[in-house]
Amino acid sequence: MSEEEIELDQNLPQKNELVVATISKIVGHGVYAKLLEYPGVDAYCHISEVAPTWIRNIRNHVRIDQQVVAKVMRVDKSTGQVDISIKRVSDQQKKEKIREYRLTMSAKAIVRLIAERVGKTPEEIEEIIVPGFKAHYYTLYAGFEAVATDGELALENLNLPDDLKQVIVEIATASIKISIAEHEVIIGLRSFAPDGVFRIKEALMAAEEELAKITDIEFELISVGAPKYRLYLASKYYEEVEDAKRLAKDIIQKKAEQLELDVAFTERELHKK
Repeated sequence: MSEEEIELDQNLPQKNELVVATISKIVGHGVYAKLLEYPGVDAYCHISEVAPTWIRNIRNHVRIDQQVVAKVMRVDKSTGQVDISIKRVSDQQKKEKIREYRLTMSAKAIVRLIAERVGKTPEEIEEIIVPGFKAHYYTLYAGFEAVATDGELALENLNLPDDLKQVIVEIATASIKISIAEHEVIIGLRSFAPDGVFRIKEALMAAEEELAKITDIEFELISVGAPKYRLYLASKYYEEVEDAKRLAKDIIQKKAEQLELDVAFTERELHKK
């Protein structure tokens, strides 16, 4: 591989990677897009990869400056040509990738502020803090979020200068406001069977077991006076609360049908704190 190819390779996405792109040009046979995570790199999406349905007019499916999530299908390292597919990305993948991209951009903005404060370049700051942050928190933003929550305690195991730690704490705390999304579901469960208490317990425990597998959710399921039970859900991520609530309701609904229980749900979103 030539030096030019090595340089190209370092600034190109990998095959099957999900990328965020902005549509820059629309032609009859497809679209061109700028890869936002790879400055200077353009990608091509053939019309057959734009949408899962037959396309009569491509402009009915995409527009200039539209932001999309795409899957990298082919990468030519010798020319820098990247081919992508828009249709091969599920709604869930799209949601997760957009969230990841936004957090990455937020982390980069925080790095720039830290660099300005200490008189270094963003690249120099990343070289200093990224290895430790990723080792302890997996992503740079997750590390900043931990700092915003726990202050300098979140940095105690990182080998960083004390003055830099202080700047990181000040800027991360000012940049990231930790809010908690909270939901409450009142579950009405009733059974007229002789073993009705055990049937109700089985339905609730099935929901608890699945909720316990979700790492970003705090929950509590308690009785508030038979036949009513209170499910409390909380997370830093609103979408996680919604998904967990939907999961719990689906499980309880299915169990209620299997166990011949009467079931009713009453929901409300609590204040964020």
